[in-house]
Amino acid sequence: MKDTLFNESLADGEWGANLLSVADLQAWARQTGRHLKTMPSVDEFEFVQAEALISAIQRYASQCSPAEALAALKTMPELKEHRVFKESPDDPMPSHVWLLATEAGRDWRKVISKAIEGGELRLLNTATKLPIMAATPTKSESIGIQAAEPFSKPIITFHKIQTRKNVLSAVIEMAKARAVDQEDHHSVWAAFVELAASHTPPLVGYADGEVKFNNGDGDIECISKKNFIRRLKRHVDKK
Repeated sequence: MKDTLFNESLADGEWGANLLSVADLQAWARQTGRHLKTMPSVDEFEFVQAEALISAIQRYASQCSPAEALAALKTMPELKEHRVFKESPDDPMPSHVWLLATEAGRDWRKVISKAIEGGELRLLNTATKLPIMAATPTKSESIGIQAAEPFSKPIITFHKIQTRKNVLSAVIEMAKARAVDQEDHHSVWAAFVELAASHTPPLVGYADGEVKFNNGDGDIECISKKNFIRRLKRHVDKK
């Protein structure tokens, strides 16, 4: 069994680099009657980064066909007004797969957040694998002595560009895995374009030298090869 399912590019998300125990996660899922399906399967790991778990859930959901996705979406009345559904309410489209995967991730995030808040699941520190302590005042703090808080949850500030980055993070990792040379930015771009051509969510196509993708709000945005490579270089520089 491998130790941890982890994706460094997702560490700036809501739960950062914090982990969940797979054993605890599976026990909680059984107790609550939930079927946890991921790609790759979390069964192969002892721990899973909470953000990587959501990504793996979305990746599993994105395996369905457009017809299967549309059939599933029709059972979700809350999505009937979504732009993707309204644009094609009856004809199966790759965008339906993206919407279903996005909703799967969003729903699981809500459920897991509630379980963490209720003490049913515990976030773990990446390095120590110990539960993250709540940031509560201690006796030493009350008398003016500064206490260390090694497990306090980082404060994350979200901006529009942050949302865009998170939307593309998982599929960029897929492109890296498929690239002939993972260290060559041009090779990774070629793999990214192939994923766009096959409409791998959230990518919806390639035209005019740019990859088109759904930004998560139902709007289509573009990323050029130049900006894509610039982003890859920034990620490498941070390591």
